[in-house]
Amino acid sequence: MRPTLPSLRFRYDLGATPASDLRLHRGKVRRVERGGRAGWVLTDVFGGILLGPHHLSEARGAIGIWVMPMEDLHGAGRMANHGDRVPQADEFTFLSDRECVQQSHAARFALTWHSYWHPGLWVKRYAGHVYEGYKGTSKAVAAAGHFAFPGGRWYHLLYSWDSPANRHRLYANGVLIGTENAFRPEPDLVVEPCSDLLCAGSTLFATGAVAGYEGYVDAAGARAVYEAEAIERDAAFDGHLREVYEGRGLARLGFEPSGDWEPGLECALTDPSDRYAFEVQGAPDAVRITPEGLRITTPAREPLHDFSVLDLNAVYVWSRRFFHGDLYVRYEFQTLRRGGLSLLMTQCSGMQGEDFHAIHAPRINGTMRTVCWEDVRNYHWEYYREMNDVRNDVATHAMLKNPWLHPLAFQVHGPLYPVGEWQVLEFLQEGRRIRGAINGDVVIDADDDPAAGHGPTFACGRIAIRCMTRTDLLVRNLRVLTRPRGGLRLGPPEP
Repeated sequence: MRPTLPSLRFRYDLGATPASDLRLHRGKVRRVERGGRAGWVLTDVFGGILLGPHHLSEARGAIGIWVMPMEDLHGAGRMANHGDRVPQADEFTFLSDRECVQQSHAARFALTWHSYWHPGLWVKRYAGHVYEGYKGTSKAVAAAGHFAFPGGRWYHLLYSWDSPANRHRLYANGVLIGTENAFRPEPDLVVEPCSDLLCAGSTLFATGAVAGYEGYVDAAGARAVYEAEAIERDAAFDGHLREVYEGRGLARLGFEPSGDWEPGLECALTDPSDRYAFEVQGAPDAVRITPEGLRITTPAREPLHDFSVLDLNAVYVWSRRFFHGDLYVRYEFQTLRRGGLSLLMTQCSGMQGEDFHAIHAPRINGTMRTVCWEDVRNYHWEYYREMNDVRNDVATHAMLKNPWLHPLAFQVHGPLYPVGEWQVLEFLQEGRRIRGAINGDVVIDADDDPAAGHGPTFACGRIAIRCMTRTDLLVRNLRVLTRPRGGLRLGPPEP
């Protein structure tokens, strides 16, 4: 039985509207046609197509839009000069309550894609940057991580809301990709009143039809809308969305080390003497050895997001060993309460491959800065993510290459990991291929291409487990193996 289509509230069929009938804020438009669907591209980055009234002020509803990127778009690094002429040049807004659609920060309603690694695609219901929704009083926002747009095809984005139920959902081609903040301190999410005029348009995306629907539209309804309106379907891409955001079809790792893998470090993390294999950066009292394993407990406070102050709410547990070559890391973990974030950092070295902990001044700040915004090369795998600014209705995984902040992989695994149950983590790097698995399921499968402009494929460094605020985690049975890469063997440092 096919789901019932939601009732149509309004429709702005831009593909069927002549340019002379469009109400433009400024600039001109170019017509784009592909696969039986048409739309318009703005010529002025500060322009906009004024659509008309909407129903965003109502308690429940949904809005869908067809967009087509004119280029292949993926996550990209940000430099200060990018915004010399266009503020927020790496943010591309599709729908807004502002006549100048690009002014997403000033908008009280905006549906935006961001080429910066996180969040990748969001809808917000308040004025300010998307992160204003997570600071102070929690506001209505739904965000999706690591969303890429291969060019030259149409995508259907749908935002559905039920404000009394604090439900705000974002769909792409009928697949749920973004949800509201489940780890907020307040019971309700703030929705700020917006303009009575809905606007659309972009210079880098073609804008097709925009439609509003009565009432909250659930996952089945969102998929029904997409299937009813799609003219040309890309089965491979739709399957990719379901694999990534619904956790379908995950491969198994099945790693069995051969004879060329060598022992690097082995700790049960249940004996007090195991503590000497590690050094702590950040909150010194957050780490202790227990009979159950290494317990990391950070204060239940909001993240500071301020690199200018000493942050002792978060912690890094660094290996004292510095490893060379291919790398295999395995340990078991379990969370003891809901909420928090833990990541594994591997191949951590200075920018020229030096042991930064042994050579540079010791770092003491627990802030996220060391992961991404300092002179520390590393792969950073967020394997436990129950923070307010990520999709937190399911277990998700993200990997970046730092300090380029280059996204390597994103994957939904499935339901949140149960509190008090052990999970098995495995990290395996063989040359430029990096895989991460939880309980044998491959949730990270990345190709770190050294020719991509994000630094070399890393082959040396320490490892670290980092926990942000609101985390209570146990870790045990750590095992590290290494393998000489390309037959290269390094001797120990000599006088």
